[in-house]
Amino acid sequence: MRVQLSKLGVSIDQRQILTDLDFEAQENEYMVILGSSGSGKTTALRVIAGLQKPNIGEVRIDGKLMNGTAPRNRNVSMVFQKDALFPHLRLIDALRQGQPSGITAADASRQLRQVTKLTRIDGLLDRYPDQLSGGELRRAALAQAMARRSAVRMLDEPLSAIDPHLRPEMQNDLLQWHRTVPGTTIHVTHDGEEAMQLADRISVLAQGRILQCDTPEIIYQRPQHLEVATALGSPPINLLPALLDHKENLRGEGSLRGKALFASNSAPCRVLIGVRPHELTASLAEEKKLDSRTENGIQLAADLIDVRRGIQNFRITARWNGQLIHAVLADQQQVSAVQNQSIIRLRANLEHLHLFHQDTGRRIDPKTDFCRTI
Repeated sequence: MRVQLSKLGVSIDQRQILTDLDFEAQENEYMVILGSSGSGKTTALRVIAGLQKPNIGEVRIDGKLMNGTAPRNRNVSMVFQKDALFPHLRLIDALRQGQPSGITAADASRQLRQVTKLTRIDGLLDRYPDQLSGGELRRAALAQAMARRSAVRMLDEPLSAIDPHLRPEMQNDLLQWHRTVPGTTIHVTHDGEEAMQLADRISVLAQGRILQCDTPEIIYQRPQHLEVATALGSPPINLLPALLDHKENLRGEGSLRGKALFASNSAPCRVLIGVRPHELTASLAEEKKLDSRTENGIQLAADLIDVRRGIQNFRITARWNGQLIHAVLADQQQVSAVQNQSIIRLRANLEHLHLFHQDTGRRIDPKTDFCRTI
């Protein structure tokens, strides 16, 4: 079923949680709402479920207006961030109680076997909630939601209490469940990597508003706002303050220089240059001239702090203008050339740069979005 929130506003105790929120999850879509703590993610789920009344705006499920409709009549299920299982019921009894009415005993048993195997609690069914670990409780709560077979399934940080070594398997299991049992899944998380791996589309929520909603690839490669860019990536995106002048030169503090054909004939403005760590290259500081590949791009000299080996790459940490910069290098020769130096030169090509207005956080797009005068 399609889920729509239109011009939604929610305030709690005179504090605005959601503001003029427009949101849509399409039928049978795996939608991830990505945002930091306090951004309004859980409140949005509670409004869809009917557990929180909006002050203004509409909630529609399958095109039908849900404002005022009781939660039990919305055909939704929700896994809360804090698991709530009946303490007096064994897991098997709690799961049976949550199953939809009107199905045969054979179908009920088959569905229970499916969800308990998916969530790996098939050996725990005779236990009570107080006999389970935090991760087992979370998997049991997921199984309970799966057993309801609702048309709209909402998951509030479902993997937060799962042991790290089980998380990739649980992500695969969630996707298998979503694809096997028809329905729309809305998954809330603060983890950008989790969002990238699961979502058909990602809605980035900040301060009660959706900043961008698109496929994971577009969200990552073309973030339309500074907060969208910082929501994804580990190590996080580097943000370098600079001035974009009327000749399209980029100039930052100290050694930062570059060229960006982003906003032709625009007035000078202050920008933040965003560059992902794996898009940076490193060389000796003595190499002062940009080569032909980076003629349009940036370069800067930075103090080398640390070089760490990863499983498939190396992580460089440097300091420029009082802030830390991270680079992820796969080239052993690059690493060998710089790891014993005190100063290194970092470069990035134009196609790997993201420019944002310092005052608004909005992305500056090529030849269409003009800077404001300082």
